[in-house]
Amino acid sequence: MGIKMSSAYHPFLNRIVGIDEIQENEALQTDLYCTDENCRKQLSFVDEFERKYNDKTIKVRAFLRLAGKEKHIETCQFNTADQVKVIARSAEDLMTSLENGKYEFRLHVIKNALHKKKNSAVASDVLVPTGAKQKNPQKVYENKGKLSSYLASMKKIMQLRTQLEDQDRELRNLVVLKFHNKKIDWNKFFYDTENFREAFDYLSTSPDHPICLHGRIKSINKPTETFPYHSISLYSPWVEKADKDNIKRIPSVSITIYNKSLVEEVMQKFEEGIKHIAIFSDINYKVSKIVIDEKKQEKPQYLNLQGKLNRQKQIHMY
Repeated sequence: MGIKMSSAYHPFLNRIVGIDEIQENEALQTDLYCTDENCRKQLSFVDEFERKYNDKTIKVRAFLRLAGKEKHIETCQFNTADQVKVIARSAEDLMTSLENGKYEFRLHVIKNALHKKKNSAVASDVLVPTGAKQKNPQKVYENKGKLSSYLASMKKIMQLRTQLEDQDRELRNLVVLKFHNKKIDWNKFFYDTENFREAFDYLSTSPDHPICLHGRIKSINKPTETFPYHSISLYSPWVEKADKDNIKRIPSVSITIYNKSLVEEVMQKFEEGIKHIAIFSDINYKVSKIVIDEKKQEKPQYLNLQGKLNRQKQIHMY
């Protein structure tokens, strides 16, 4: 297990070959090895495949993964455990070393830091409520620095999770998520597109901790007369059948960009073809009214999930 790779060492050519070259030449799709010259573990080629969303089918790019039971050496940049160790070194307040190479990641530390700024101006990172006097500027900047550091560590965890071959199975064995004294399962914290329904169901139980949503951007929506913010819409998962009550429940995710300075950055990346996003946020949820679709003879109902984007380090786009 390890991180998905986009290039490999080919001994016959005695050079590094990229995923596009490998995909175009079937002869290069075997006898592939890790690019780290000290590792050189054997890799397998995974060809592109189709992923079906609610209203579109999109090809997923080819990649390389470890072959069979191979494992990267400990110091290899594609070794997951080593990457977690690197993140933990710069996140002492957030991550604590446990036994057997595991780490505890304290979600409530980020939650507490975020809530110190709950009522402040969204375009600023200064953790002072609107209208309050900054009696201790040094403390303000200390909190600002801590929040920035916490979110940077969270972003690195999200980035690592999106790169893994086996989604969260390996991270489960390395990082224990805690919210105060409660252990949070990874499948209750990080949700890919196909698990958006599970995210909605879980949020309906009113957990207090933020979660991560990971999907593909469908559109970036401009402000309207009734809604003064830009927002990001994600593709909904493919829902084949209605529930037993004949209602077809379709998860629908949107991310409201409250920080105007982030709009240009997000839009530019989207226009450059960077369309995958992971966000760490408190998520609001709401059920839409049932609308009867007579043409399809369906009764669709949207399970709306709405994230809040205030800071650049809340998201990872790739």
